[in-house]
Amino acid sequence: MLQKNVIGIILGFIFMVMTFLYTRGIFTPFFAFMIVLLLFIAFLKEESRVFTWVLITFFLGNLMVGYASQFLERFRLSAFSFVMFNQLLLLIPIFMIRYVLIKFKRKMSSYFGRPSVPSSAQVIYLILSIVILLSFPILLYMKKMPVNGQSFLYILVFSITYAVLQEVLWRGLLLPHLRLTAGNKIGVVMTSIAFGFNTSLFSQTFTLTILFILIGLFFAIITVKTKSIYPTIFLHASIIALLLVSGLMVLPV
Repeated sequence: MLQKNVIGIILGFIFMVMTFLYTRGIFTPFFAFMIVLLLFIAFLKEESRVFTWVLITFFLGNLMVGYASQFLERFRLSAFSFVMFNQLLLLIPIFMIRYVLIKFKRKMSSYFGRPSVPSSAQVIYLILSIVILLSFPILLYMKKMPVNGQSFLYILVFSITYAVLQEVLWRGLLLPHLRLTAGNKIGVVMTSIAFGFNTSLFSQTFTLTILFILIGLFFAIITVKTKSIYPTIFLHASIIALLLVSGLMVLPV
């Protein structure tokens, strides 16, 4: 068990480092780590081997997303259509990871099921949901923003699409397998750090990276506690929508 956890922690550390290198465009050491994983995968026990293949397909999928995004630039798409197609490209690593799990006869994570919320926490979740929903009209009033049906629809579609794909990938697929390989608490922390690196792709600010790591940790804890990604999809979509409504995040429409 100790050896399994040590190997899992090493794999989790490699995952974090490779995510940082890839998102910052430092490709020479990134591909060196990829080669090391491919060379040593045959010597790992099955559970570690499954997770290693998950990591490899995750990064290969992201590389394909990058090339596909460049290919889309050749078409005369509207700015919003281009952004949405780029989001849908996340289906590539999702389906690739799913294929690996099918080949190794692994079941889908239980996090895709109905949320299990303890009765003691139901009131807290209800209050949090009400606060989030009330934030939208308050922000619109403070910003004196006119309610535009088309803009609202764009924000809604983008926020939901972004949240669903991100949560399926990070909390639905990566989190349970890293927890299984490296240990419950360590897996949660490592997934959150990698998520923070990935989400702060266009940020050079250390503070913003830490913020995204903490958000990832919050989402991971909610997922583990409720045994479902559905609450975090709602929270994730709400946060993105609030950022767009507040003007802190701009959506090309």
